[in-house]
This record gives sequence, structure tokens and C-alpha cells, in this order.
Amino acid sequence: MRRRNLMIGLGVLATGSGAAALTGATLSNTVSPTADFRVNVDPQGLVVERNSTQNFDGSVIDTSGSDIPADTLTYNNAADASLDEFTDFAAIANEGVNGNLEFGVLVPFDQIPTSTESQVSFKFPSLLQVTNSDGSDQNVVIRYDDATDGNNASTFGYVTEDDSDLDSDGSFVSADGTDTALSFDEVANTFSFSVTGTFNGTAGTSSTISPAGANTASNDNQNPEVAASIDGGGTTDLSLNVNISPEIGQKIIDEVDAQNLGSNGGQIRLLDQIFVSTTNDLDTDTDAGTSIGANDANIRS
Repeated sequence: MRRRNLMIGLGVLATGSGAAALTGATLSNTVSPTADFRVNVDPQGLVVERNSTQNFDGSVIDTSGSDIPADTLTYNNAADASLDEFTDFAAIANEGVNGNLEFGVLVPFDQIPTSTESQVSFKFPSLLQVTNSDGSDQNVVIRYDDATDGNNASTFGYVTEDDSDLDSDGSFVSADGTDTALSFDEVANTFSFSVTGTFNGTAGTSSTISPAGANTASNDNQNPEVAASIDGGGTTDLSLNVNISPEIGQKIIDEVDAQNLGSNGGQIRLLDQIFVSTTNDLDTDTDAGTSIGANDANIRS
């Protein structure tokens, strides 16, 4: 059994590149395969923070529909706890907003599938929230780059070994993927942000508003599935999803073994930052060419 821990998104969200990271990645038997999500928010009318309806006090979160075993998932105040303290599904977040928000989630390493096992999908429900403080309705998307065509991003949030502007220690991500590295699409396939609302007339639909990605070594699927239509002054819950295919899981496990992280500790970094923005061109900026409606109980005004 693989008893080590997989820390997803552990770090500081910041608009600048000089933010200090929360890590704990040097702990023995600990693997941290993302690092520091920095949130770039444009326009400033959007507010990203931890979900105000959740109790970040260490009590067990309702895990129905999340594929996380019941009575295991806790949300914790980052000022009071570190993910280093946990060995089961957990999340931490502080009370910061946008660039001052700190959050991370933990998935037990023994949950990562090998090439002989099945895909796993874990949902950290309503972990964050996005508020549209603007007076008009906005279509909101999350990207892992700042390109407008889904390819050849000039600035991207993926941590690559050849990007000297980022701390690439322990990363194994490349634009197209190699025999051992994960591609941009594979990373986006692993991590996604979703909202629940009315889509194509069906209420209660969960849709991805971050890059769709693919379970292939490519960089062709960097558009979100849909946008989230948020009323002026409204707030929507934002869930973080971790989907690990057997192929991607085996790459992670092989990298852990190759870097001897099981004995020495360390980190595998995949994402550095996300871009939260609005769009006026759904056809170009989303795969479905539409948005998920705001008239749903999940969208709070």
C-alpha cells in the first residue's frame, strides 16, 4: 500500500510572482505534486475566497456525490492547521481574498491509481466561491494561461522544467508531454474547477469552467467547457476536482520513485497559477460556446 500523502494545490494564491509558498514538501514520506496556485483576477470586480457557507473548523464535510469516503473529508482554517498534519482527505484555506487567499487540498497517495487500476475522481465540494461585485451580469471562466485561442500561451500557469521564471524544482510538465512528463492537457485533465447551475435547461448540472484538458500528451484542449454566468452582486460556489487516470497516475508514481520522494520527501509541481476572468466571447473562449445559468440555488445573491 502507498501510505504517502499527495498534496494538491498547497500554497499561496497571489497576483505577484514573489509570494512565499506554504509547503511542507520536504517532510519525509510526503509528496506535493502542485505547489502554489497564484490567482490572477481580471477584472477586479471578481472576488475569489474560501466558501462562506462552509465550516473551516475541522469538522467533517458532507461528501455525498464527491467519491470521497464518508467521514473523512475536513475543511480547516489555514491559520490553525497545515496539511502536514493530515493523512486523509482534507483541505485548508485562510480568510484572504484574491491574492491573499491561501488554500490547498490533500489526497492520500494510496488513492492514486496504477496502470492496472481504474480512474479515480474526487470532488472537494464548494471549497471556494466567486463573487461578481460588478453591477452587471458576467460570464466567468478560469484558465491556466492567458492566451485567447487555447494554445501557445504567452504566460501560463503550468510549471515547466525550462521556464526560468518559475521554481521548477521537482516539476515534470512539458507543453506537449514526453514519455515521462505530463502535458498541459494531462495536467488540466487532472485538476478542474466546477460550478453547479442550470445548463441546457437542466438544473443541478455540474460544469467545468477551467480548461477541459485531455488524457493525452497534447496542448490542444485549453478552453473551459463553459463559463459561469454570475448575476451582478451574486456569488457562486466553486468546487475543486481531482481526476486521476491510470495512465497519469502511473506517471506520477514512477516520478515519485525516480526522484526517491518516498524516502527523502519532495514535491512534484504541476500548476503555478490560475487566471480568473470574464469573457464576452463565449464561442471563442469556451468549448460549448455558452454559459451555465445563474438561476440556480447554488448561485447566491
